[in-house]
Amino acid sequence: MGLNSPIGVATAVVSLKVVESSSGLSVEDLIQQIFQNIPALLRIKVWEQAVSTLGSDWMQSAGQLFDPYEAKSTIRVIDARTIPCISPDDCPVEVSSVRFSADVSSVQPFSQEYLLTCGPLFESISSIQSD
Repeated sequence: MGLNSPIGVATAVVSLKVVESSSGLSVEDLIQQIFQNIPALLRIKVWEQAVSTLGSDWMQSAGQLFDPYEAKSTIRVIDARTIPCISPDDCPVEVSSVRFSADVSSVQPFSQEYLLTCGPLFESISSIQSD
């Protein structure tokens, strides 16, 4: 079972590895590079997701630098339906706000060809993966 998306909505997850480096780019720098390839309306969503993911570590990460070549070489666009997750049907009603991490290293990313057939948004995502 994959991540839950609204019915009829295609959802992609952009995955990349970041490795700390003494000289490199900050998380904000990496996000700014992604912004060059996505429509303006999605930029707020990217910021919200980055802040949500980093949580209280957001301010601490501002001073950390990461290897941009490692990030770029590992970027993958993945169909959300193929990402392992916890099914809401498997959780008791008393359990809420569950957070988990999923290893997506064995999940196949979308092909460049497929992304180019899915409209402007996915086409812009394709340019991130192929750069």
